[in-house]
Amino acid sequence: LIKMDKLTDEARLLGRNRIDTEQQLSSYKEGLEVRLNELIPERRKLYRKQNEEGVKENISEINKEIAVIRKEINLCDDIAVRSGIMREKLKKIREDQTKENEQRKEKSRNDKLR
Repeated sequence: LIKMDKLTDEARLLGRNRIDTEQQLSSYKEGLEVRLNELIPERRKLYRKQNEEGVKENISEINKEIAVIRKEINLCDDIAVRSGIMREKLKKIREDQTKENEQRKEKSRNDKLR
């Protein structure tokens, strides 16, 4: 059930951001990482000013955004890994089909020669 939820989240991420290729996925992930690298120093500055009014709310908002970004980065990583695994499986299937076709042709030739 957890795996299905994760796959659903991955599919939503791809659909919501109209990601069709590995390059688009990589580009999207890079954008997330840039935003994350902007938010972390901003949060550090706010931690230093924690005693001022309204700062805790800003920190909370930044923490929520960081959590979402990190989750999406992890989803991007999982999608990339899964697409690599799928590519390997498809390659193996094609190789197996090619071998089967060659064996059928060879058998057919041998049957004709008899």
